[in-house]
Amino acid sequence: MVQTLAIIQARMTSERLPGKVLADLGGSPVLAHVVSRVRSARLVSETMVATSTNVEDDPVAVLAQDLGISCHRGSEQDVLGRFVDAVASRPDPPDVIVRVTGDCPLLDPGATDAVIELLVGDSTLDYTSNIAPRTYPRGLDVEAFRSSALELAAELAATADEREHVTLGMHTLHSDRFERGSVCSGVDDSDLRWTVDYPEDLEVLGMVVTALDLAPAIELRAHLPYREVVEWFRAHPEVIAGNRHRATWTPG
Repeated sequence: MVQTLAIIQARMTSERLPGKVLADLGGSPVLAHVVSRVRSARLVSETMVATSTNVEDDPVAVLAQDLGISCHRGSEQDVLGRFVDAVASRPDPPDVIVRVTGDCPLLDPGATDAVIELLVGDSTLDYTSNIAPRTYPRGLDVEAFRSSALELAAELAATADEREHVTLGMHTLHSDRFERGSVCSGVDDSDLRWTVDYPEDLEVLGMVVTALDLAPAIELRAHLPYREVVEWFRAHPEVIAGNRHRATWTPG
C-alpha cells in the first residue's frame, strides 16, 4: 500500500494578513479547517504541519498538538529543506508527499484524492497538481510528488527562490527533469477565490462557512463536496464580488 504524507505548510507571519492561519473562521481557526479536510482525504495516510522554529510560530505547533497531528519545525527561509527534514523524520518513509498550505480552509478531500490518484496510478509521473491549468477555485490547490522528486528538487535547488518555494523546481525551473501531470475538473471555476490572504477573503469565506455549516472536526468526517459549495457561491454573486478584486496566486 502506498504511504502518503500530507504536509500542511503554515506560518503566523504574513505581509498581507499576519496570523491568518489561526484567524477565526466560523468559530474555529483557519488551520483547523485545513487539517480536518486534509485528514478526510481517502488516500492520505498521515497528516502533519510544517512550520518554522521562530517563536512567532509556537501557536501553530500548539494547535497542531491540540488537533492530534505532528508538527515539524525547521528553517524559516529554507522551506524546501524543511520539507525534506519533515519527510526524513517519519519512522516509515512515505512514497508520496502532498503539499497544501494552511490558508485554504475549503480544501476538498475529493480533489486531493484525485491529485494523489493520478500520481499513484502512473509510475512515469513525478509530480501532479490541480493548479496548471487551473479549473478548480483558488484555494483548492493540491500538489503531490514522489519522495524521489523531492530529493531531486533539493539537490538541484541553487537559488533562494527554490529553497523558499518547495515545488518551484519541479514545475518551472527544472521542469525538464520532472514528469508532470495535471487534474482538471469538468467546469472552470478558477474565478472563485477561496484562499485567505486578505481580510476580505476571511469575510467571504466566513459567509459560506456559516451558511453551509462547514465546521471542522478533529475526527474524520464527510465534508460537503466542493461542487455544492460552488453552487452556493454562484447563487450569491454579491459574495463572490467581495474578494474578486484581490491578486491571484502564483504557484510555488
